[in-house]
Amino acid sequence: MSRHTHQIEAPFRSSVRSPGSFRPLAAAGLLVGLASAPGIAFADDASTLLPAGATVETLDNGLKVVLLPIDTPGLVAVQTWMRVGSGEETVPGLTGFAHFFEHLMFHGTEEMPGPVREKKLLALSVTENAWTSQDATVYHLMLPAQNLDAVLKIEADRFQALSLEADGVRKEAGAVYGEFRKGRASPDRAVWEATWATAFSSHPYHHTTIGVEADIAAMPEQLDAARRFFTTWYRPENATLVLAGDLEPGKARAIVLRTFGQWAPEAEAPPWPPTPVEPAQTGLKRAQVVWEAGPVNPRLAIAWRTPAHAPGSADAAALSLLPALLSSDVAPLHRKLVDDERRVRWIWAMEPENRHPGLFLMEMELAEGEDPAAVEADVLAAVKALVDDDSPEAVARLDMTRERKRRELLLGLDSAESWAGAFGRASLYGPPVRTLDAEVAAIAAVTRADVVRVVERYLLPDTGRTVVTLVAPDAADPDTPPPPLGPDAPAAAGGAQ
Repeated sequence: MSRHTHQIEAPFRSSVRSPGSFRPLAAAGLLVGLASAPGIAFADDASTLLPAGATVETLDNGLKVVLLPIDTPGLVAVQTWMRVGSGEETVPGLTGFAHFFEHLMFHGTEEMPGPVREKKLLALSVTENAWTSQDATVYHLMLPAQNLDAVLKIEADRFQALSLEADGVRKEAGAVYGEFRKGRASPDRAVWEATWATAFSSHPYHHTTIGVEADIAAMPEQLDAARRFFTTWYRPENATLVLAGDLEPGKARAIVLRTFGQWAPEAEAPPWPPTPVEPAQTGLKRAQVVWEAGPVNPRLAIAWRTPAHAPGSADAAALSLLPALLSSDVAPLHRKLVDDERRVRWIWAMEPENRHPGLFLMEMELAEGEDPAAVEADVLAAVKALVDDDSPEAVARLDMTRERKRRELLLGLDSAESWAGAFGRASLYGPPVRTLDAEVAAIAAVTRADVVRVVERYLLPDTGRTVVTLVAPDAADPDTPPPPLGPDAPAAAGGAQ
């Protein structure tokens, strides 16, 4: 059925997969050499991750199209990856707009209003959803292969002719505000918000995807801003359309050309302020959230400034292994704090994959009464051990982690949705096939020297680290400041002018 249950990408209790939790999948048999196909032009035809018969091309209107024939009889995944997230929200007063616009995209068009669109998709047995992150907004659908023509016609219609009216903007603004209020009850969301607000002062990463409250409160009257956002960012040259599943590339391509190929936005995008460069961090940053909404276990977040993600580079590959090396079930830190001493209930770590310079972030919930400072010292000792410990056990653990990470990327390609998601994600950083291939190859080549280098460069210096704690009022440290609420310059309503 058609149902929009949108998501905001956020870090709630999603622990790193254990290196021992992999399973063999038939998808591995789909990894074949690059087939000759229209629209593919690579210097060496050496791709290893493109299914036979797949095509990759850029249409005349700038839309990037990836067609992936996958052995999923009767099913096709359709994903549209828009290269805009909260990291592009540089207009004062318009934080949270990428997520807000995700809501607005379900309002339909003059030819097919939202309720009509939903009924048609229900009749075509379509399941749809969407999510917004710091770096992208993604619309994804699953449908019977026989309905691809009809569904692409409906989907292309909203990207080309979305209806934006005052009543619809007000309605969705209310929904977003309700979502924001609900999030106030989550200590994990509060830690996430505080960490990014503390680590960044100029770049839009300083605010969460849902935005700051003052801007959300102003959304009901932001019709002009919504129209400006649509014409600026929802353009074919800023999108990648991925189709994966039971499809014949030639026929699918013809359908895409009849539908998305007609996407013709205004000749020039309205001006949008460029993304500011975050100043270099010059010292350790600390902040404390005092949780007054009820009983709570302490939380600790430690984040390190990292460069923009560059799949295929040795640094990016080494950084991608750090979450497992520090927080997986077999990591010494996890065994010590969670399994043996039970001072920490869970540890979560996020790979540094932002399109702009971002963070490698670890967050954990402590047992009742535990001292965040003591746990912080244990975490920093574990980070230092990645450099100092060259024992056979540490070398073997790195070898296992590297191989498991590579296999995770490959064996995770086990459905039409996962294939579409892998190539859509890769398109955020560059040509999707080249990017995905380079990432897998770089991970397979990570050495201990690579891990030591990135730890020494990005994690050991105090100057790039941010530490945020969340505690009950009776455990608050009066000398630790609260997190900043937003950018250095206060947001000003009416930023659409």
